[in-house]
Amino acid sequence: IEVSAMEAEGQITQSLLLSGATIDDFKSQITLQPFTYEEFISSVQKQSIIQKYLSEEVVGDVRLEEGEAEQYYNNNPELFVSGDEIKASHILVETLDEATELITKLEAGEDFAELAQEFSTGPSGPQGGDLGFFGKGRMVPEFETAAFALEEVDDFTKEAVQTQFGFHVIQLTGKKEAGTLAFVDVKDQLELQLLQVSQQDVIGEYIEDLIESADIELVD
Repeated sequence: IEVSAMEAEGQITQSLLLSGATIDDFKSQITLQPFTYEEFISSVQKQSIIQKYLSEEVVGDVRLEEGEAEQYYNNNPELFVSGDEIKASHILVETLDEATELITKLEAGEDFAELAQEFSTGPSGPQGGDLGFFGKGRMVPEFETAAFALEEVDDFTKEAVQTQFGFHVIQLTGKKEAGTLAFVDVKDQLELQLLQVSQQDVIGEYIEDLIESADIELVD
């Protein structure tokens, strides 16, 4: 089982893209570390080989039994209770004046999503500011308080909301009341989680067998 340096670098590049960084950014930062870029690539190669081996040779045949996920869901209903959730969009700008001007445009009837696409500096801007559904404890306190205070769908904040990220204009776009999540809504994620637990159990047993069968010598 092999993983080339190019494959390892590709994995690093993919991870960096998710954070908005590049390989060049990473190389400039790694000069501050007690290892070289080449040594880091070698370490990633070794870890990737281990993961590839475990995936192909150790847990490749691990499967969930038919109905296992649904049985777990039925036996643990308390794990699938959700609190109140809301769906919201926001426009993030740098100054209070910009936010105030956007509120004026909204009060005049301009479209929230179009304004978000044009003016928002946040990553959700291209999607019209859509943040999806979220419950309490997911957003910074100032944002959460203002968003949950909106009562009717399509309501928006009439004053700018300041957080550590800048100034927000927030619109309520949906609501979900607290309740038990339906099995169909959690099935895919639950199956993935249960499969990962089963895989970790198998890996644990495999490592224990390796240790028991190995000739281990402790040296000072």
